[in-house]
Amino acid sequence: MKVLRSLITALLFTVSTQMMADNFAYLTVSQDGAACNFEVSKINKITFDASDMILSMTDGTTQRLPLSGLSKMFFSAGDLTSITSQNMASKFELRDGVLRIEIAKGERCTIYDLKGEEIFKANESVTLSANSLKKGVYLVKIGNEVKKILNK
Repeated sequence: MKVLRSLITALLFTVSTQMMADNFAYLTVSQDGAACNFEVSKINKITFDASDMILSMTDGTTQRLPLSGLSKMFFSAGDLTSITSQNMASKFELRDGVLRIEIAKGERCTIYDLKGEEIFKANESVTLSANSLKKGVYLVKIGNEVKKILNK
């Protein structure tokens, strides 16, 4: 029953946003606590079967995402201009192209690219220009907390 309800919800969501999707750059799907981003321009078609959401990509490949683990999906516009994290002991904020990281005493901040390569490390509060980072998705780890940012 839960799968059927999820399927109907996802279908209604897809139908209601079908005409608006051209205005967005990414489809974000949250599944089992992790989020995946898909470029809308690379998605040819979204379909559903009894257990999966199926993304048919423009390169001929398909991505199958189990509906049982799907918790949220949404379309987002191109540029990220603002993120604020207030629930961490340390805080970070990306606003208007400037990344500010306030690091609590004894904490360490590390920024990783999606390949897992460390690209920045700090033990004290810093301010970085988003222009110093290549376009892409980054993971900001402060202490034991990890947050994702997108630099466009």
